[in-house]
Amino acid sequence: MFFDCSGPRCNLDYYRTEIDWVNWVRLPEAADVHVIITSLGTGSGGREFRFDYIGYGASEGYQSAVRYQSFPTDTEREQLDGFAHALGVGLASFAASAGFRDIVSLVSVVPRDVTGERVVARSEVEDRWDLWVFRINGSGEFDGESTRKRVQSSGSFSVSRVTPTWKVRTNIRGSYNRLNVELDDGDFSDTRVDWNFNQTAVYSLADHWSTGMQLQSARTTRFNQRVRVELTPVIEYSFFPYEEATRRSLTASYRIGAAYREYFETTTFGEDEETRAEHSFEIDFSQRQDWGDAGVTLQGSQFLHDTSLYNISLRGDIDYRVVRGFSINARGSIRRVEDQIYLSGKGVTDEEALLALRLRATSYDYNLRLGFSFQFGSIFNNVVNNRFRGIQGFN
Repeated sequence: MFFDCSGPRCNLDYYRTEIDWVNWVRLPEAADVHVIITSLGTGSGGREFRFDYIGYGASEGYQSAVRYQSFPTDTEREQLDGFAHALGVGLASFAASAGFRDIVSLVSVVPRDVTGERVVARSEVEDRWDLWVFRINGSGEFDGESTRKRVQSSGSFSVSRVTPTWKVRTNIRGSYNRLNVELDDGDFSDTRVDWNFNQTAVYSLADHWSTGMQLQSARTTRFNQRVRVELTPVIEYSFFPYEEATRRSLTASYRIGAAYREYFETTTFGEDEETRAEHSFEIDFSQRQDWGDAGVTLQGSQFLHDTSLYNISLRGDIDYRVVRGFSINARGSIRRVEDQIYLSGKGVTDEEALLALRLRATSYDYNLRLGFSFQFGSIFNNVVNNRFRGIQGFN
């Protein structure tokens, strides 16, 4: 089998150790079955993993899928075990279909004296929380040296409820950051307290249509905004069924609304506060196939009081297998920026610019990364050796 996993719980060493009755190969062309693993977050805070099995060679045309859901309260070991079990079930089904006999056997774990019991359907389960999920997070970090000290702390609270019809989420975040640096011409000190409130409600209109409303309020020092309050209706169309989102997705969305901003410092437009209406669109495409994966996103926004103030960006990525053992990858984005109405009229200091503590005026930004991968040699990838795992070499 060829293990094609990108994201959480892709612990190859663990699964090779647990599932030792298959040969793990490094190239999809050398496999009898190619397993593509994708995942999405669930309403409870866990994840739903999907395992797609694609047959090669004599089993070409074979396709099957297995799903596994982890709970948000699962430990890492419980998630790994559940993942390995689901992966193994799909492989056993393929082995039986493809004629690989005597590889694996099934052993029942149900006690013999409860054979009259049945599995309880999900609709029969009583949930005292009515699908509401609450989460509280907090962290603190302190580091420094003789000439520099940094203190960071953050916390968040979220509540969500996800049903086939509604998706509701409220999230509150706050952070405190303090930085002190000793410089030749004096000490530099920066303290900032930022927070963000986000309320989102999404309703499923039809198989391919969704609509929703988003309320945001935030304090963002880097963007010179003492407070921002924004109310935005959104509508989205999915060209493919939403159930296929982990393997392929093409969506188009449009939003329009108004935002109130109060600034720390008077902006380059001479405003201390203002309310402006704007609209935006997004077209997003992504897919993951046996040849690799790719995605592209086009975004644009524009202020309605002055249409010359706009922002448009294009970003994409691709990881493509050209021939056996050789693949290329590329990541890039480009953005035209003409909507920085929040910039301080005083500008930024050299220290703030060097440490990226405040934004400066720009008309564009971009990035590009290119790479390739070429592997050869033994196609088998079965051996796991955990000795000297902590060796990192010289610092």
